[in-house]
Amino acid sequence: MLYLILFGVFFLAYSNGANDNFKGVATLFGSGTADYKKAIRWATITTALGSVASLFFAEALVKLNRKIDHFNLIVP
Repeated sequence: MLYLILFGVFFLAYSNGANDNFKGVATLFGSGTADYKKAIRWATITTALGSVASLFFAEALVKLNRKIDHFNLIVP
């Protein structure tokens, strides 16, 4: 059962990512600035770099969040 759920999760993530990948460069393809292969390469590279950058931002947010005393924010 666990393998079926994991397969479903990965399939959904792959399908959603494949759909969203081209949206950022659709204008390049539609205007004729880039052909289909160049647009797909550009989309894949920028998406990969964006996901790596988001890891650094997430790490910084976690470090910042650990420094805040949340209990004193709610209960003075």
